[in-house]
Amino acid sequence: MIGAETQMRNLFAILYGDLGLIGLPEIHVHKINPTKFLYSIKNAKGSFYIQLKEGYSPDWKAYLIPQHGVEGAESPIHSSGVDHPLITFGADEFMMKLGREECGGENCRTDFEWVLSGEMNRSLVSRLIRAILGTDGIVQWPESFHWNESGLHNVWFLDLSYLEDLNEKTDPLYKKNPDGTYDLHVLVEYSYQKFSYLGLVSTVATFVFIGIYFILEMRTTRSSQKTVP
Repeated sequence: MIGAETQMRNLFAILYGDLGLIGLPEIHVHKINPTKFLYSIKNAKGSFYIQLKEGYSPDWKAYLIPQHGVEGAESPIHSSGVDHPLITFGADEFMMKLGREECGGENCRTDFEWVLSGEMNRSLVSRLIRAILGTDGIVQWPESFHWNESGLHNVWFLDLSYLEDLNEKTDPLYKKNPDGTYDLHVLVEYSYQKFSYLGLVSTVATFVFIGIYFILEMRTTRSSQKTVP
C-alpha cells in the first residue's frame, strides 16, 4: 500500500506537472554519458522537481553547479580555460577545469570550475580523472529531497527556500533574474560509477608500472651481460 508521504508527493507531481497548476520552469536535460546528466533550469518561479527516468537507486546523486558566470552567459562558466570538454551547449563546449587560488604566492586551495573550452584534451587519463573528481568541491543536494517515484524513477525536489538559505553559505548557486525567477544548473550522477573508473585507473597504472619495471630489468640484464669478460 502506498504510504501517505508518497501519495502527497505523487499528488504534488500531478498538480505541478500534469495539470500545470503551478508554473513550470524551462528545463533542458543534457546527457553527458549514461551515468551523468546536466539539467539546465531557467525561469523557475517557485519550488519544483526534476525527474531522472533511470532505475531508482540512492547512488544517484544531484549536485548544484556554482554560478561562476560571465554577464549574460547561458551557463555557469569562466570566459577562458583549456581542458577536457564535459558537455556541449550549441556551438560552445564546456567542461570542468582544475583551478587554484593564489595565497601569498602559493597555491593553497584546489577546486573545479566550469569553463569555456577552446581546445579539447581527449586523453583517457584526463577523462578518467575528471570522471572520478568531477563532482568534488561542488554542493550535493540533500538526500532528503531525493524521492523514489512509484518504485521506478528518481525524483529530486528543488526547494527554492532551502536553496536560498544554502546560497548564503556557498558560492552563488543560482542566477536571479529581474522578474524574480531563478536560473540554475543541476548535475545528476551515478556515484557508484566512480569506483569503476577508479578501478580502471588502478589497473592501467599497474600495467604501466609493470611495463616500466620489465623495461628497466631488461636494460639492467643487458648491461650486466656486456660487462662480463
